[in-house]
Order: sequence, then structure tokens, then C-alpha cells
Amino acid sequence: MIRHTQILLLLLLVVGGCSMDPLVYRIGSDYIPMDAVGNTWFYNLSSGGEKRVSVAGSSIMLRRDCMRVQVDFQDGYWYKGEDYFDEYVKTTYLFNEEFVLEERWARRLALPLVLGNTWTDEFENTIMVYGEPVKRSVTLDGKVVAIRDVSVPAGRFDQCYVVRLEQVGVIDTPYGNGSVDSAFVEEYYAPDIGLVKRVNLLTLEKEELRDYSLK
Repeated sequence: MIRHTQILLLLLLVVGGCSMDPLVYRIGSDYIPMDAVGNTWFYNLSSGGEKRVSVAGSSIMLRRDCMRVQVDFQDGYWYKGEDYFDEYVKTTYLFNEEFVLEERWARRLALPLVLGNTWTDEFENTIMVYGEPVKRSVTLDGKVVAIRDVSVPAGRFDQCYVVRLEQVGVIDTPYGNGSVDSAFVEEYYAPDIGLVKRVNLLTLEKEELRDYSLK
């Protein structure tokens, strides 16, 4: 069966003739190239040092066939569906012993990336810790805010989607050691390359692609 994206690509090519329309280019590109073992990205950190992300192989996590990804040699897990990209997350609460508050596949991106698209991911869970309730809640709001060309140490990348992500996570506890963690970032995704730049809009710290190897 021909996929909807392939049909749309064919129609656009017929209408546009032989010239490559930027929209056609973007629709036919992979912005999360995670399917090949060995794909690796190196990022310079504005705070100093570097970050290494590498696809290590297939795995199973929470009943999903997924890809194991090493981030600075620590295992993470990615899953790409027809219209979304998820990351495995696990949040624990330490009070004399460790309790799991959150373990799930969290929505990261809605796919395909289209200018103006928005999405929301929400999670809430309460567990009993020594007879008292401890609650974890998370809300992530995402939006594709722009299409821009961007230059980073690895070079210039055209037609990048700029994704803005705002996440607020709360641990509410009667024991006085709750927390609030927030993230407000812009991520730049280049066609067939993946993430090339991330900017923390709260601290202005940056991650910029320095080198990459894709198969």
C-alpha cells in the first residue's frame, strides 16, 4: 500500500515539474534518522565539553520494539511511530529507599514536522510512600515555530524545522522534599541529519552539532 506521504510527494512533483520544491524536500526527509545502528552525533556544549549520541541497536522497552541510544554512553530508548516520536523516561523518588514515580513512553515530537503544528503530552501518577501520597505530574507543550537555515560547527543546514518545547514537571510530597523541574528549549532539526542545535531559552546554554556519522 502506498503511504499518504508518498502520494502527496507524487502529486507535488507532478504539479511542480522537475524543479525541487522546498516543501517536497522537507516532506520526503527524515528528521529523526535513528534506524541505522552506528548513527552518531557529536555536540559542542556552550558550558564546556561535548555530548555524544549514538544508536546502539534494537531493544524492547515497556513492550515496544525500540532503538537503544547511548547518550554519553548511558542508555536511553527511542521509538518512532507513523506520526510521533517518543522517548523512554523514568523518574524516581528517594526517601529511605527508591520509589518509581514515572516510567513510560513520553511524547517528544508530533510527526511529520509541519510549520504551526502543536501537541501536548500530559502525565499524572500518585504512589503511596510509607502511607502518604506522593504525586508526579508532567506537562509538555510542543510547537513547530519556524523554518530556518542554521550554521553550527558541523556546517550550514538549510530548511531546518525549529521546535519549541516547554515542559513542567512537579513532585508533590507531604515530606517536604518535593521539586519542580522545568525546561524551555528550542530545537533545530535538519532534513536527513536530525537535531543540529538546541538552545535552553531560560539559561541560553547551547548544544551545537560538531560532527556526525550516518549510515
